Amino acid sequence: MRGITDEALLLTGKDEFVMTAGKHGLLYWPIDEHGWPLAVRVGRHTQTFLKICDVWTRLNPAKPVVVREVPGYAEVQARGVGAFLHDPSGASMVVYE
Repeated sequence: MRGITDEALLLTGKDEFVMTAGKHGLLYWPIDEHGWPLAVRVGRHTQTFLKICDVWTRLNPAKPVVVREVPGYAEVQARGVGAFLHDPSGASMVVYE
């Protein structure tokens, strides 16, 4: 359940339909007028990935998972998502429609 997925919704995570659902107790997690901004969502995903790698390595020390340069939640919040994206103008094999 959500409104139209546009750039604003993607970046801010603010949706009047979701907020209304929250007021009626229909969500699994509370949401307020701040929404769930992109940086919060990306930070949660990267932090979860890092924790999964850490737990795997602790349980399987003979087969560690080593990752480098993956920002955690705090770093994504501090620097923003854009700080970790490459300039697509220098990429090869990019297809534009």
